[in-house]
Amino acid sequence: LNIMHSFFAQLSERKQEFAIMRAVGAKKRHILGLVLSQAAMLGLIGGCLGNMVGQVLAWSLDLIAIGALPHFPFKPDSFFDIPLWINAMSLVAALGAALFGAAWPALAAGKTSIVRLFSEL
Repeated sequence: LNIMHSFFAQLSERKQEFAIMRAVGAKKRHILGLVLSQAAMLGLIGGCLGNMVGQVLAWSLDLIAIGALPHFPFKPDSFFDIPLWINAMSLVAALGAALFGAAWPALAAGKTSIVRLFSEL
């Protein structure tokens, strides 16, 4: 919902851009593709940053825990072992959330008529 709200706000401010694009021949699907590709890039960048921050925090907490805890039997070498598939799935989830959140605003931006877009300017 937050992504959807953000895209509605962003797209409402870009009405003039869409009106000009539609006036010079852009189809509804071109605007839809533009908005969804921007959402995909935001989702991938956000997912990559989230993975990096999570990995750094896990390594930091691992170093702190290994240094602070006394030696005991069966003490693991690492408390945080994040498999690669979890990072990959979190990227897929971030991409899916961004695309899902931007789909409705993108469809709404593409369906708006050229006359209505220019009349609101």
